[in-house]
Amino acid sequence: MQAPSIDGTGRKSSETYDITGVLQPNAAPPAPPTVTVTVNNILPSLKTFSYPEDGFSVAFPFEPHLTKKDRLDLGDSIQSHMYFAQNVQTGLVVIADYHTVSAKPIVPATELQSEQSDFLKSATSRLLREKEIVFNNYSGVEFEAESDQLHTFARFYVVGTTIYKTVVFTIPGKTYADSARFLDSFQLLAHQNSSIK
Repeated sequence: MQAPSIDGTGRKSSETYDITGVLQPNAAPPAPPTVTVTVNNILPSLKTFSYPEDGFSVAFPFEPHLTKKDRLDLGDSIQSHMYFAQNVQTGLVVIADYHTVSAKPIVPATELQSEQSDFLKSATSRLLREKEIVFNNYSGVEFEAESDQLHTFARFYVVGTTIYKTVVFTIPGKTYADSARFLDSFQLLAHQNSSIK
């Protein structure tokens, strides 16, 4: 080995090594780590979750996130409980809107039309189709809507002074195979507590 120098005349030195043995290779290389791959952002299969405190059960792919919010709407005091599960392409939502103080009696047909109109306006979506439905003798509406960012498939129900909203959000042009199963899985339960928290 020659030490570096400008003119190439650096001091030379050498080292000698003795081989004392050769190790045998491992019998088998270590197994690679397990990798979980999600194909096309597909949600896992649905399983039923029960929420007696909010009076319903429904099938989500995993435990949803709960958000609670209070708001005023034309003299009505409303407490909203939103259960939300999502991945990159799909969102599944159940909302329970409690009219804790109502300025006027709730008329199901009028309330459903108002709630649907407010929903479409807030999502800047155009209505594609709608139909009246009946659920456990309660009035409801089913509709589909779309904006540039979202496709919506929803069912709203009026149950006494509570409005339940079940909604599937997807990217336009994409479908969620379990949309109908999710919406059909919604069932009413007896409220565990009479007071809303």
